[in-house]
Amino acid sequence: VVLRNWDLDDGLPSARISAIVRTPDGYLWLATHGGLVRFDGTRFKVFDTSNTPGMKDDRASCLLLDKRGDLWAGTYGATLLKREGQVFRAQDLGTALPSRKVNALAEDGQGDLWVAIEDNGLVRFHNGQVEKFNTASGLASDNVRVLMCDDGGRLWAVAEGQIRIFEAGRSRAPSGWSPAFPKVRRVSQARG
Repeated sequence: VVLRNWDLDDGLPSARISAIVRTPDGYLWLATHGGLVRFDGTRFKVFDTSNTPGMKDDRASCLLLDKRGDLWAGTYGATLLKREGQVFRAQDLGTALPSRKVNALAEDGQGDLWVAIEDNGLVRFHNGQVEKFNTASGLASDNVRVLMCDDGGRLWAVAEGQIRIFEAGRSRAPSGWSPAFPKVRRVSQARG
């Protein structure tokens, strides 16, 4: 077995990697503390504040490949980026996205984009409308760290170790779930 390690000497801008996604064109994309990085198996191409207009912070925090094959990225500096062709464009979200880290991104079964914003709950973009979810909507905390969409199109969110499921714009705890259970750090879909 031959193993190859790529690091800073090979052009990787930061060893701190928050997320990895493979796009349909075969590239690996990395969310790093030195920018968004496209890897072709040999070379790194870096997208950062020096070459990506609208990107306010080089520290990329999360990635999402949506059902249409579009690549989205969030940053510590509250930027939401979408890849259009060979460039990333900052998305104008008005006041929906405060100046806080984008913790996670997800797309639900209806194709709605969900953005988890540090200490500001969730924002859902549905048919051009913005809807916010926070502790008043049933979240255990406004600091949602993890998002996942299951095969049924339901969004799962983890805040302060508690799980919530979002369906049809409403939030609920999974059946059989008790807040007395140990805190949840990650959630992943199992087969079946």
